[in-house]
Amino acid sequence: METGKAVENIDEIVSVEGVDGIFVGPNDLSASLGVFRDFENPIYRGALGRVVDAARIAGRIAGIMTSGVEDALGKVSMGFNFIALSSDIQHLLKSYIDEFKRLGLSV
Repeated sequence: METGKAVENIDEIVSVEGVDGIFVGPNDLSASLGVFRDFENPIYRGALGRVVDAARIAGRIAGIMTSGVEDALGKVSMGFNFIALSSDIQHLLKSYIDEFKRLGLSV
C-alpha cells in the first residue's frame, strides 16, 4: 500500500480472495500523496485511516513500517495490527551508538 491510487482502491484490494493483509510503506505512500515524510499531515493520516478501516471491515491484517517504539504504539492505537519495528539498519545504528556512548566515546 504505497500509492494514493492503491488507497483509492483499497476496498477492492482487500476483497481479493487470497489477500490476507495490507502493508503500508510510509515513505512511499507519503511521497505518492505529495506530502513526503510529513507523517502528521491530514492527507497522509486520512489515507492510513482509510487503509485500517478497509482492512478491519474485510477481516484483513493492516500492517505498517514504523520508526521505533513510540511510532509503533501510535500506529497500534490507530488500529494497525501488524507492526514492523523500524529497519534492521536503524536497530544496528542505535545499538552501536549506545555502545559507543557507554565507552565514553562521542558519536
